[in-house]
Amino acid sequence: MDINVIVGGASGLGRAIALQLAKDPTCNLVLWDINEAKLRRFLRKLNEGREGKDARHFGQIVDVSCEDQVKAASKSLGNLVYVIGNAGICNGKSFYELDGSEFETTIRVNFLHNVYLTRHLYNR
Repeated sequence: MDINVIVGGASGLGRAIALQLAKDPTCNLVLWDINEAKLRRFLRKLNEGREGKDARHFGQIVDVSCEDQVKAASKSLGNLVYVIGNAGICNGKSFYELDGSEFETTIRVNFLHNVYLTRHLYNR
């Protein structure tokens, strides 16, 4: 099965992209998100009327700031068509106001998740 992965797919821009792609009846989505409740609610909406074996859109709880989780989740995917690395966080602070932990988390989510995607999804 051809798969389109959207990282950060349960809300914001990722959700908007998923809604557009889901209009294509041949499109199969796998949404990765860290927020399980939002992901489950959104998948119910996307698969409305197509539950069970007829569902075309699936989700995985993945913390993309953790390379081991990206690596593990990537092993279960079929033939990839598109990968949209869309995860991102913003805590409202300026660059200079972030403490060390906040800075590291921001870099891991907003930048390194794309490095992890490249290492484990694009080169399989």
